[in-house]
Amino acid sequence: MFKKTAIALLAALFSGSIFAHGAWIAQQQDKYVVVYGHGAENNAYKAEQVKRIEGYKKGEKTILVRKDHDDFVSFDLAGSELVGVEFYNGFWTKFKDGKWEQKPRNEAKGDIELGTESAKYAVSLFDHHAKIKPLGYPLEIVPEQNPLEMSEGDSVTVKVLFNGKPLADAKVTNDYVNLGEDGYKKTDKDGKVTLTIRNDGLNVFEVGHRVDHPNKDKADKLSLSATFSFVLHEHKH
Repeated sequence: MFKKTAIALLAALFSGSIFAHGAWIAQQQDKYVVVYGHGAENNAYKAEQVKRIEGYKKGEKTILVRKDHDDFVSFDLAGSELVGVEFYNGFWTKFKDGKWEQKPRNEAKGDIELGTESAKYAVSLFDHHAKIKPLGYPLEIVPEQNPLEMSEGDSVTVKVLFNGKPLADAKVTNDYVNLGEDGYKKTDKDGKVTLTIRNDGLNVFEVGHRVDHPNKDKADKLSLSATFSFVLHEHKH
């Protein structure tokens, strides 16, 4: 399904940009899928990297039917208002020659520059009546208003949470698929920022955060990414 993905993934690895990658939810043909990539890229990944897919309706969990494919994961929406995904990218070690190896720092051999553990969290909204609440992921984007009740060009205020607490000075992008990390705005002291809804169609908000890793033997940094996505369908006459 994901074409040119092997080449793109290798290029990302050796350019050092793999930790700029994010995960989000999108509809492709007749499927809802977990997308992994950077900007408009769709990269192949192993199904086991998707650790959890959770659906919610009126605050209660729904039963999603997950299907693992060779290089991606799809699921049945099952009437969910919100869907959350945990995507684990594992341990990676970067060497001073610019190459990467998928191993913890203490298992890699060579002249090491950096060791990183990486995880992605994705939340997608499907119902304009839904009340949006935090789902409890380590890094989250939580809109204060339901953006499906808005139009292209409107503004929505979001709060970024890290371990459940507001994260100040976080760089939030309002159109990750088209802009990547360009055009970001920073959160204030309360973790809030006001974003413009750019697209009549798929919108993906994204934030990244990197902190010191609790186990220095395995990695120097813990690199997290979170997205919040929704599809705006304006009714034009």
